[in-house]
Amino acid sequence: MPRLSPGIRKTPQFKRLFAAVSWMRYSRNRIQPRKSPSLSKPIPEIPRTHRSRNPMKKRTRATLFTLLLVLAGYTALSAQELQTVRVGVYHNPPKITVYPDGTVGGFHAELLDVIATENDWEVEYVPGIWTDMLDATETGEIDIMVDVAWSEERQARFAFNAEAVILNWAVVYTAPGFRPQSFLDLADRRVALMENSIHTTGQTGFTSLATSLELNFEPVTVGDYSAAFQKVADGDADAAVVNRIFGAEFAEEFGLIRSPVIFNASSIRYALPHDGELTGHLIQQIDDTLRVLKNDNTSIYYTLVDRYFSDLVSERASVPRWIIALTAGLALIAFTMLILVSRLRAEIRIRKQTESALVETTREAESANQAKSTFLANMTHEIRTPMNAIIGYSDLLQRDSSLTEKQRRSLEAINRSGEHLLALINDVLDMARIESGRLSLELSTFDLTATVTDALNVVHAIAEKEGVQISQNVHPDNPELIQSDEQKIRQVIINLVSNAVRHSRSPRVEVETQITHTPRRRCQITVRDFGIGIPQNTQDAIFHSFDSGTNSTTAGAGLGLVISRTYARALDGDITVRSPLRDGRSGTEFCFVFTFEPASSSIVRSQTTSNAQIRMIDPSQPPISILVVDDRETNRDILKELLESAGFLVRCVESGEACLSTLESWVPHLILTDIVMPGMDGVSTVKAIRELPEPARSVRIIALTASALLEERSRILRAGADAFMFKPYREQQLLRKIGELLPVQYIYEQTGYGSAETADEHSTEIPADIAEQLATAARLGSRRTIEAVLETADVSSQIKSELKTLARTFRFQEIIRRTEES
Repeated sequence: MPRLSPGIRKTPQFKRLFAAVSWMRYSRNRIQPRKSPSLSKPIPEIPRTHRSRNPMKKRTRATLFTLLLVLAGYTALSAQELQTVRVGVYHNPPKITVYPDGTVGGFHAELLDVIATENDWEVEYVPGIWTDMLDATETGEIDIMVDVAWSEERQARFAFNAEAVILNWAVVYTAPGFRPQSFLDLADRRVALMENSIHTTGQTGFTSLATSLELNFEPVTVGDYSAAFQKVADGDADAAVVNRIFGAEFAEEFGLIRSPVIFNASSIRYALPHDGELTGHLIQQIDDTLRVLKNDNTSIYYTLVDRYFSDLVSERASVPRWIIALTAGLALIAFTMLILVSRLRAEIRIRKQTESALVETTREAESANQAKSTFLANMTHEIRTPMNAIIGYSDLLQRDSSLTEKQRRSLEAINRSGEHLLALINDVLDMARIESGRLSLELSTFDLTATVTDALNVVHAIAEKEGVQISQNVHPDNPELIQSDEQKIRQVIINLVSNAVRHSRSPRVEVETQITHTPRRRCQITVRDFGIGIPQNTQDAIFHSFDSGTNSTTAGAGLGLVISRTYARALDGDITVRSPLRDGRSGTEFCFVFTFEPASSSIVRSQTTSNAQIRMIDPSQPPISILVVDDRETNRDILKELLESAGFLVRCVESGEACLSTLESWVPHLILTDIVMPGMDGVSTVKAIRELPEPARSVRIIALTASALLEERSRILRAGADAFMFKPYREQQLLRKIGELLPVQYIYEQTGYGSAETADEHSTEIPADIAEQLATAARLGSRRTIEAVLETADVSSQIKSELKTLARTFRFQEIIRRTEES
């Protein structure tokens, strides 16, 4: 007879059976022959003839018959009450152990026996490998699969009971020679992973975590945890991922050590098929039994936990000891952090107060700088405005061919003085920009040789007055066009050459330009004089503000070299000084180095045109009209005289309102407008013009301003102006700017291109006496002597123009070569 479960013993059928058997035993004891208490022989039996009439026999027969009926009912009852449940198991000790003879043991087996006894199950274990058991559960071939970690992914495949059987997590084990401290230490390692394990493929399994960390590793797939440990023990894998229960039980047996790398805490439950007939009934019974067992600290559940997992943390604690220790450590750290955070907040509060004070100080300093810049700009505006009249009228007077030589020299002196005053003002403004951190680069494409020549032309008048010859040496491999800040490069060259002319007491100054391509494209412009030199102990001081040098005999602000070095460093270069020269001779050599980018070969600029002096517009082209807008009569008169003498048609108005009124009936090709005017200023005028209908809306506009603020430029261009110029402007600068915006054909003084002169092609040779005079003047570097010789020389106009151009661009070696060829 099978063992009776407690559930069966509680049924009414079993109670009736138990009562019947008990009554039968009691009745049998009553009808047994008894010995007399006083006699040794038994009591005589009742005669046979009277036995059938004995009521005791009838009672015994009735009892036996009843017993047979009860036994038959019990057999039927047993067959009806016991439910066969197929349970899938796989070898994963100590949680579940499948012995060679097919019997099953371990924690889950004993716990499941208790659950089966309480719920009248007859358990049929179906052993196999992990993946096969999962598939069999999903298809309903087995009713329950033990030791399955719950996850959302598995919830889609199986039905799970709600009450956790045990808690588990993954641990990384390695051989003694390798002990990773984090996931990152497993990069490019061989890792043994159990196929379809929650610790392998789950959302927080090893593979998913490695993917999120972009960790490359070589997976070694195995069927169970024993095989994973064996791979590491045999050297076929560097690490194995197993659950913490298996690892604690068998790590020592395989000679492996536990690493600090743990992850994927999971709830171990029972998995059942979604569509199983018994699934809902079994889940209810499993959860009810587990709750009763886990709520009783003396139940068989905790006995089994202590027996199988004695070296692990009890399920009643549900947390490993090292986690408790870690938590305590973290609590201590948190307490320490609170103290540190409190102190840090105090420091931050103090720092914020300091920063607020610093910000306020910085704001005040910036305000002071801005006030200084604004004051300087306003001051220079008031100076530039009358200077525009002085230089403008001087340029106009120099056009008069009836001037005597003395008058011409006086006008040149006026121009030089005005330009010197403007140079001093510009130096002060540049220093103000540098000190306020508002220095910026304006990149453009330009002809390097032409720019150097233009700079030398500016200084040439000073050099002739001082009796200094300037020679220019250009390397033949230099590129024609480069990209950099042309204005700053020109200013540095002018500063260096003018210093050499004024302060060195040298009879000549050499300017050499050379390009290097290693490691970056760099240009080196060397300005060399052969004068008194600069003492070693003062060479650093000359780069300080307001220092003109101890050998200076002329006045100056002492800012030129400071500004020049600042510009050079802004161009990713520098300025260095050497005195005496390399060969030991007295003199000084300044090297100006800057970086540049090569310009597109598609951009072409005519050097002849850039250096030539414009006389007038070509009368063969249609008339070009210009409208001048300025509130100062002096400025209007200068522009009108200058432009009309060049061949333009000019009208003048005194305000922005008058400009708009004029445009209603007459639209010029170009508008020249002042910016600072009463009423509608220049910026408002430009904006209003751009809102007019065509063709007035598209008229070209050049803004003229005496303001020295660079911010004014962006404000003007944003308003809609096509270009702008600072006052005072020179005649040639204005005419070239007009030529950039309008299709103007000019007639030049220096070259046959576009000139009123006609090239005489019959005489191409230079007479010997003229050639000798020109060569001597070229060796002396005297441009005026060369021009004087050419004025009376019997040579063609073409040769005169070419040699004058070479002289004015200081290419004296080329003049010598030409005379030798003749």
